[in-house]
Amino acid sequence: MTKDTRKMDESEEIRYQVRMPKELKNAFLRVAEARDETGAQAVRGMIREYIQEHKDALQRSVLDEIES
Repeated sequence: MTKDTRKMDESEEIRYQVRMPKELKNAFLRVAEARDETGAQAVRGMIREYIQEHKDALQRSVLDEIES
């Protein structure tokens, strides 16, 4: 089982709510469905991509704390 498809223990799982216009949510779910994925799968994928693309900001932040 890959890390993306493994089942999470209930203690590892959280909910994250996002406010958005109804039309935006509906369009998002239509696109996710067209890609044969759920909205939750799409959001998790986008979060993983965001972390990969921007993790250098976290590293800089940690380095700034160390140097202070």
